[in-house]
Amino acid sequence: MKLKLTLIFSFISICTFAQLRVDKIDKNEIPKNLKYQGKVVYAVKWTDSLGENVVIATETGKMQSKTVKDDDGFKDAALYAYHYIMGGNEAKLLWKINDFDKECPFDLEVYFINNGFRP
Repeated sequence: MKLKLTLIFSFISICTFAQLRVDKIDKNEIPKNLKYQGKVVYAVKWTDSLGENVVIATETGKMQSKTVKDDDGFKDAALYAYHYIMGGNEAKLLWKINDFDKECPFDLEVYFINNGFRP
């Protein structure tokens, strides 16, 4: 029974996602009206029943911590991902996700996994 369900789910997934073409876009091609924080790691776009979709993933890199005022080497870093739906000259933020590490006195490693989002 589990095998049948797995095969059915796989078939439905292949049929559904095979129709969706996701294209990488260069950071210079990101519409100027989209707001985001950090440095662009990757951006993709596709069109579906919602219209034109744009997803942007960004990283801030290591920064001096704003909450710890002394110079003890405390660092902050953050990741962001944004999903916009484009409508003419307007953009609607569908969702935003962020993760971070703050006030880290040790090795700070905050980054997206390579090829984590494959178009």
